[in-house]
Parts: sequence; structure tokens; C-alpha cells
Amino acid sequence: IRELRAELGGTVSRLLVKVGDKVRAGDTIAEVSVPGLQTEAAQAAAELAAANDARRLAVAGGSPAQLAELQAQVDQARRVREQAETVLKQSERLAEKGAIARVELEQARQAFNRAGDDLSLAEKRWNLRSDPEAVKQADARIKAAQAAFDLAETRSRKTAVRASISGVVYSLPVRVGDFVEPNVLVARKIGRAHV
Repeated sequence: IRELRAELGGTVSRLLVKVGDKVRAGDTIAEVSVPGLQTEAAQAAAELAAANDARRLAVAGGSPAQLAELQAQVDQARRVREQAETVLKQSERLAEKGAIARVELEQARQAFNRAGDDLSLAEKRWNLRSDPEAVKQADARIKAAQAAFDLAETRSRKTAVRASISGVVYSLPVRVGDFVEPNVLVARKIGRAHV
């Protein structure tokens, strides 16, 4: 004689057998509806998805809009540097001919140097857009979310009362709608070697 007990407390939502039915090991005998379990599982799944998205963003260096903004800053800095280089070359030619004052040539050099510094800074921001600390935090969030998700899945599996061995059901002391506490008897069966 084997006793089958509920692992979690809740309401018996389904009885899948009746007295006298033959069951095989692993067959579901009854299902217990646990208040809040579906919500818990859905929240855990949503948090896991959000954590994975956060990690993807951290690795990528930001959202598509943020990345587009960084790329635009690099492109703009390149254009400004190219223009400053053109102005500097023109100023150098004009200075050789004495057509402009040395002060104007020096201003063109300073503008070119500033544009180069701005370009270097924009490229550095682009190259360092992925923050290792943000990735580490995202990994920790994923680990916690995965643990919560796994727990919710484990609890969901425990809502099914399953036959541990093959046999014949000879007693069902609960009915659909009954509230059961954890470890309450749900069914008894007589084991048989070949069912």
C-alpha cells in the first residue's frame, strides 16, 4: 500500500483518477491549485527576461538610441576635425605667402588640436561604451532571477500528485474543491508489478 500526499497546500483542482483505476509510476493522480503560484511564476519569468535584456544592453553599451547618439557624436567630431584640418592647411599656405598674420595661423592650429581632442574623446566614449561593472551587476541580477524562476518552476511541478509506482487506486479521501495542507493524504493505492 502506497500513500500519495500533496507536497504543497492549496485547493484540489483536478482528480484524474477514480477508485479502481490502474496507474503507472509517474502518472498524475491529482492537481493542487496553489494561490499566487501562477503569479509568482509569471513574475519570475518576467524578471529573468528583464535581467537578460539589461545584460544585453550593458554588453552593447546602451539602447539602440543611446548607441546611435554616441555614433552621431563620433561622426560629428570627425567632420569638425576634417574641416579644421582643411582650414589649417589653407592657413599654412597663406602664411607662407604672407597673406595672413601668424596669429590667424596659430588659431587654426589650436582649432585643429581641439577638434582632434574632441574626436579622441568621442572615440574613447564609443570604445568604452560597455561598462564591465554594469555587466557584472546584470550577471548578478540574472543569477538571482534564474534562482527565483527555478524555485517557481519547482513549486509548479509539485502541484501535481504523481504515482510513485504502478498499481491500482483503492482510496481517494479528497474531492475536487477540497483544501489540502502540505503532506495531506490525497490517495492510496496497492502496488502491482505489472499494471
